[in-house]
Amino acid sequence: MAETSTTTLGNNDTAQVEVLEGCPICEHVWNVQFDILAQLQYDVYKEGEPYLETNALYAVCGRHLRMLNRISSSKGSAKMLGYLIQKSLNANVFREFERKCPICERLETFDKAEVQRAAQAPLDLAKGDFVCLNHLKKILDRSHPEEKEKILTAYKDSLGKLFEQLKVLAVENYHQTDAEVRSSLWRSLEKLAGRE
Repeated sequence: MAETSTTTLGNNDTAQVEVLEGCPICEHVWNVQFDILAQLQYDVYKEGEPYLETNALYAVCGRHLRMLNRISSSKGSAKMLGYLIQKSLNANVFREFERKCPICERLETFDKAEVQRAAQAPLDLAKGDFVCLNHLKKILDRSHPEEKEKILTAYKDSLGKLFEQLKVLAVENYHQTDAEVRSSLWRSLEKLAGRE
């Protein structure tokens, strides 16, 4: 069941996402990030500068600005970039740009909530590739000491499965292996590095 809360940057859908490949926390945060950016670009296009000012969007980080530019229409991008350039002409620009990106702040809060939820039942995540190293550390930091060994065992089991699949890819023709073995390349990368 989805839990929805309204913020100044639109709706935040926190429905559980179950992913059998890759880190389910990264996947969920990635999907929420896209939803935030899609809503933001729509609101910027529709409402323009008043929306940008009200939501402190002069503090959007470079990474999210580039992502917004990729999914926005040329008119939406022109409104946002024009606003930021106009804002840059202000004498207080450096003080204002010291603010944290509002999108990063929301995603950080969401990530913490997802990790906290996962830490309540971490072995439920073991049905797929488990989680990335970054989220594993966060879950272990919040887990009871007696659960940590079980969590690490489940994680090592998932690493072992990926390792066996990578060994197959190292000697066989990529296109002649099954889809799960082929996907072990990106799943291993995501396991080690997460989505960021």
